[in-house]
Amino acid sequence: RHCRDKMNQCRLKILVSEEVMGASGNDDGLVGKSAFVKQYDADATLRHVRDDFIDTIKGSFSIWDCTLHPPKDISDWLFEKWPNRSGPRAKTLFSAGCFPSALWQVTPKGVEPYLRSAAEDSQYNQRTSIREDTVLTSKVELLDQPMNVKPSQVLNHVKERFGDDRVEEETMEAILARKSNLRERKLKEESYHAGLEERIRNLDGIKGNTSKKVKKMLIKSRCTGIKSLKMQDRVYLHIGVVGKGYAKEHFRYFSRQDTVARLIQTLSENNDPSQEVEVLVSVSPKTYRSMPLLFRLYEAIEKNVLEEVDSIVLRYFTPPNEHPTTSIFEDISAATITTGTDTHNDDITSTNHQEGILSDGGHMSILPKDLVQKFNDAIATIDKKSKTKRSTTVKVREMMMKSKSKGDTKRTKKLEDRFFVEFIVLNMQGDVSSSYVFMSKTDTVRRLLEEHMQESCAAYAINGESIYVEVSHESVLQELQRDDVLNCFGRLLIIRS
Repeated sequence: RHCRDKMNQCRLKILVSEEVMGASGNDDGLVGKSAFVKQYDADATLRHVRDDFIDTIKGSFSIWDCTLHPPKDISDWLFEKWPNRSGPRAKTLFSAGCFPSALWQVTPKGVEPYLRSAAEDSQYNQRTSIREDTVLTSKVELLDQPMNVKPSQVLNHVKERFGDDRVEEETMEAILARKSNLRERKLKEESYHAGLEERIRNLDGIKGNTSKKVKKMLIKSRCTGIKSLKMQDRVYLHIGVVGKGYAKEHFRYFSRQDTVARLIQTLSENNDPSQEVEVLVSVSPKTYRSMPLLFRLYEAIEKNVLEEVDSIVLRYFTPPNEHPTTSIFEDISAATITTGTDTHNDDITSTNHQEGILSDGGHMSILPKDLVQKFNDAIATIDKKSKTKRSTTVKVREMMMKSKSKGDTKRTKKLEDRFFVEFIVLNMQGDVSSSYVFMSKTDTVRRLLEEHMQESCAAYAINGESIYVEVSHESVLQELQRDDVLNCFGRLLIIRS
């Protein structure tokens, strides 16, 4: 019960100026004061408090509630608005905002109370100095920014008054040490990279397989890029940027799925709209050819245009004064037409449905008749075994494939994200089998083979009667559909060795 009574009490402290008690100010310039501290019940009225200290005051005075900021003159509360102990003209200390504690000041009439420091309270044993840039008036004012104080500045003032300066010094030392370590680490990395680049340049003029292997190792060590990219998916490139009046070099690694346009976008630093840019690869010691912008890096590697660790050139030129470099495919197509057969292009086109075409991106070659016949026999065998007639409507066949296809339903949950394909496997002994599978549209042919074949095999998209298109293992399924090479619900012929 005693604790409950203590909790229901208000601690009221009243500072009375000695001027209204018949004394003058102190020698330090501040008004002298006497303190009255007393515990009241929360339901005690303002009149109870007034009767306790009013007899000690002489002359005209004002009573200020310094619990509020800025302090508020409440003289009319005690003498005009709420002068009674009970009834409608009585106000409790709880209603007056004095619970659980409050601070009042009594000053001569017309004199505002000065802003007290928390260190002056009797509950503190020692007095701390006030910051020199703070003036003790009725409002907090900074000498350089008078009458414009933010709440954060008031809080910082309290923190600095009671904070430990030693902690701040230790924090600043830690920050400076961390910055110094980062600076030293950056300088070491720059020095290490500069050494690698110098060693790479020194190996440029040296012939031999050993120097080439060492150069590739140094390029891999120097390259930077997205660290989350898997090692087996990286293509390491030493890129020399040349233009009119400037030259620069970069060491970067990219994803095998990135295009040449993506490479240019990552490295482009020229904002001149009149200039064009192209990526050049070396086809002989002093001969360079350009790669198409939509050419993917894995396609360039498969066509022996690029290696997994290689050097290329990023060239800026200004048409019409400067001309673009000859494309790499112009040389490939010319070589393909002049070698292997004397048949004219028109003759090749006319024999598409008779002998079959093996297409691999930028060039074409004719498949042997016996191999085409073997593929045709395998497809005919599958069609005879199938209970579904080839004349079945497209929608019915698609519904059947959706219901019978096997795949990872947890990884590809949504039906619209699945790529359905008829999987036809042909081995060298002539045995053929068929099944329906589905993969994600963003998967590559390599992943499809790894999940359903557990080995690397040649894959051909059946793009019509007697037309077989070889697909790269790095090709993405949705891109094959976009290029009309392999459509969803299409057929894929797998040759098992």
